Amino acid sequence: MHGLTLFAFAGTLQYPSRWMPVVAVSKNSGVALLARTGTTVTVVNRLDPAKAWQYLNGTSMATPHVTGATALMALNYPADNVTQRIARLRSGVDAVSAFQTRAITGGRLNVARPLDMDSDQLPDWWELEAVTNLAAMNGATDTDGDGASDPDEFAAGTDAASDGDFFQALADKETADISGRVIRWRSAEGRNYTLLRSGSLFEPFTPVASGLAATPPMNTYTDLAVGVQNPLFYRLRLD
Repeated sequence: MHGLTLFAFAGTLQYPSRWMPVVAVSKNSGVALLARTGTTVTVVNRLDPAKAWQYLNGTSMATPHVTGATALMALNYPADNVTQRIARLRSGVDAVSAFQTRAITGGRLNVARPLDMDSDQLPDWWELEAVTNLAAMNGATDTDGDGASDPDEFAAGTDAASDGDFFQALADKETADISGRVIRWRSAEGRNYTLLRSGSLFEPFTPVASGLAATPPMNTYTDLAVGVQNPLFYRLRLD
């Protein structure tokens, strides 16, 4: 089974040690009872008034979590091999004191951290695609100098390394056979937009249409609720 990553759960001791095991964790980041092999414990039956947690006996439930986390690494870092994907998960764990002597990493799985190891609120895979260097971008940079910050470019789905590609509404277009305003804007796959309108820059903008799905590379919306006589102001919002 070349290229597959196999998972076993705690307590399945007959499996080869090279497999990635998982360990049960309690609500307060302590080791669960069945993971405390060889120790003496006191079992306390306590009701959780908030009913936010349900007690389930076993660690089998953790295995699909780790499997899904590895699949997420494969999705975001397709060039990585299996060993590199596992290393990303291990390097991004949350340190838990109870795990220091019971897990190789001494931590709890955190699927968000391996996607942003430099903690700049930008996914590492996106930074590497744009500039190939994580240190070159952060939450305040504008790599291509087009006036749109790198976080805004990521949100809009535009190219942070191209000063000609940014979230932009184009001038409305009057059409002779349509009694309304035609608004156009650059769009990117997977995005949704809300169009707002106002009769003055000093008045509130109210929604004209929301949930407008992207139709890359350009979206067009005709505002038929108004004529073409009075000046109007439009604003686009990325949902």
